[in-house]
Amino acid sequence: MNKVLAFDLGGTAIKYGLIDFAGTILFTDQVPTPKESLGQFLDVLDSIVLPIKESIKGIAMSMPGRINHKTGHIYTGGAISRYMTDIPLKELLESRYQLPVAIENDGKCAAHAELWKGNLKDVNSGAVILIGFGIGGGIVLDGKVWRGVHDSAGEFSYLVTDYQHGSEDAAYWSYSNGIYGLLSPYAKQKNIPIDQINGKLFFEALHQKDEIALSIFHYYVQSLFSGILTLQGILDVDKYCIGGGISEQDILIESLRTAVNSYFDHAPEYVAMIRPQIDRCRFNNNANIIGALKNFLDLNG
Repeated sequence: MNKVLAFDLGGTAIKYGLIDFAGTILFTDQVPTPKESLGQFLDVLDSIVLPIKESIKGIAMSMPGRINHKTGHIYTGGAISRYMTDIPLKELLESRYQLPVAIENDGKCAAHAELWKGNLKDVNSGAVILIGFGIGGGIVLDGKVWRGVHDSAGEFSYLVTDYQHGSEDAAYWSYSNGIYGLLSPYAKQKNIPIDQINGKLFFEALHQKDEIALSIFHYYVQSLFSGILTLQGILDVDKYCIGGGISEQDILIESLRTAVNSYFDHAPEYVAMIRPQIDRCRFNNNANIIGALKNFLDLNG
């Protein structure tokens, strides 16, 4: 009976799964994320938790936003902040289900997963960069996930990359290196509506040597590398693991490695930074569920 019901809350869908204490996922499914109210959210959770409540040891949860992982208080809820702001969610759910509950930020869950059983397992210090609509992150320092003083470490989306840009949103790393950093300029130059472009179509064009796709991708990789270089100057870690759907593209990982190696092969002698490794996240879409379990075990072990 050493099983936990783990949730990965996102702006579009709630992914959930039954997972044992060794980190083996027994099944997963998903439902649309409620948009309007906390009551709707709790109704959805009831429909998932109550049928199997007697067969689980507790509930583990990954979600966006700033979260106190010990108290389970949600200060901000990222994409679901409309009804998930300043909420004592752990207390509320434990009272509702009479089960232990653990809640952690999604980027930190990914770092937990990669540190525990993934591609940061044998690394003392590293970071996870999750590329989606924004850029999530998790930082590992001295063998532990680092949360920061106010539980907001790893919010890489807000790295300022162009403070002179006319749009406030466009000043941030999330704009240049979220998935729309590829799709928006491609759609604009091809004169195609943005809702008719997705990552699959872009990379098909890239592999077919489409000149516009090649140019945009080159800029994208250089921008991604620049952000990593900035982080490396601050964090001085051994490895960066890239996650999110785009990380499944070998050309992204290979091109990023080339950019890193080219820089450090020709870096001036006064550059004090050490060349980091670039790798892909091992668990990708399951990382948050596995990391949520690890956080649960850390708090309830």
